[in-house]
Amino acid sequence: MMTTGAALDNQAQKPDYSVVRWYALTHLEPDELKARLDQINKAHERDGSAPVYNYFIPYTFIKERGRRDETMADYEAERTDDDIRYNNILRNTLHRFIFIRATGHQVKHLLAEPWNKEERVKLLPYAAPVSNMKYVPDTTMDIFMSACYDQREKFELTPFVEEAGIGAEVILREGEFKSAKARVREIIHRADGIRLTLSVEFFAKTLDLTLYDVTPDKVSMGDEASSFLTASYTDYVERLLLDILSRRVNHKETDASHMADLRTLSLIWRYQPTEVTDRYQQARITALLLICARLRHDIPGQRKLETRAITLLHKFERHTLTQRNALVRAMLHVALYLSTGDPSHRTASKTLVTTHAPDSHPLRRFVSLIRR
Repeated sequence: MMTTGAALDNQAQKPDYSVVRWYALTHLEPDELKARLDQINKAHERDGSAPVYNYFIPYTFIKERGRRDETMADYEAERTDDDIRYNNILRNTLHRFIFIRATGHQVKHLLAEPWNKEERVKLLPYAAPVSNMKYVPDTTMDIFMSACYDQREKFELTPFVEEAGIGAEVILREGEFKSAKARVREIIHRADGIRLTLSVEFFAKTLDLTLYDVTPDKVSMGDEASSFLTASYTDYVERLLLDILSRRVNHKETDASHMADLRTLSLIWRYQPTEVTDRYQQARITALLLICARLRHDIPGQRKLETRAITLLHKFERHTLTQRNALVRAMLHVALYLSTGDPSHRTASKTLVTTHAPDSHPLRRFVSLIRR
C-alpha cells in the first residue's frame, strides 16, 4: 500500500474535476458500500445509461483460500505468527480504502447523497477535504489492482489446457501421485478456477483424479506437448495484444474495456515464458513482450526489451531469408516501431509482410494498425 500512498501525495494544483480519474476514498463498511454503488449503477442501466461508478474495493480480495479437506490443525500449522501478523496488518490497511473511477463532479455528487450521512457507511475523501480530493494515476492503479487480483496461475494455465484439450498428456508435479503420467479427461471452468479431471496411470492401472483450483505447480504438460503449447500460448497472447491495440488505434475503448485491458496486459507481463529453446519462439516472445510493455507505458521494460529485440533482429538478418525468418523479423520490426516510433521499422515490416505473410496471417493486421 506504500506505493499507492506515495502516489496520493497530491499535486500543488487542484485536479480538473471534469476528467475521469481514480479517486481515493475511505469508508467503514465494504459490503454495504458495494451494494449502494451497484444499486446506483443498475438504476442508470435501467434508464439506458452507462454505469456511473467504476469502483475497486481492495479488501474484497484479501480472502483465505483453504483446501476442502483441510482440518483446523492443518490450517494453524501452515501459518507462522509472522504470517498471521502480516495478514492482519494488510487487512487493516486495505479495509477502509475504495478507489472510484469517475469524474470529480460525480464523486462529489456521490458524497452528497443522503445515504452517505449514515455512520455505518460514511464514504469520505482520503486524507483531504471534498474541495481537494486526491486521485491516483492509472499506471499506479494498474499495478495495485493486478497485485490484488493475482490471477497469474489461472491465466497461464487456461490457454494451455484449452489448446491441449481432452486427451492431452500431463505430468503431476506434487501430491501422492507426483511424477505420474496422466491424461486430461474433463475440464470445467468455474468462477474460482479450473477443475481438472485426470486419468492417472498407477501400477498398470488407471484411476480418475479430480484437481480443484488447478495451478501450474500441480500439473505440467508432457514433454511432447511442450513446444506445441508454447507456440499456442504465443498465438493466444498475440490475439490479446492485437485486440487491445485495435481498440486503442480505432478509439473504441470504454472505461470498462480500458480497465480490463490493463489487467490483461499486467498478467501477460507477469507471465513471461521460460525455458523456451526454439530461437524463433524466443524472438516472437520478445517482440510480444515489447508490445505489451509499450501498451502498459512501462518505460524501463521497453528499454530493456528494445535492446534485446535489436540484438535478435541483427542475428536473424545475417541468416537466409526464409519465410519463417522473414515473419519473425517482421514481428520484431513491428514491436520496435511501436516502442521507438522509428518509421524505418514500419517500412521494413510492411515489405516483409507483403512478400512473405499469407493473407490471413496476424502480422498483416499488425501492419495495418501501425499504418494508421
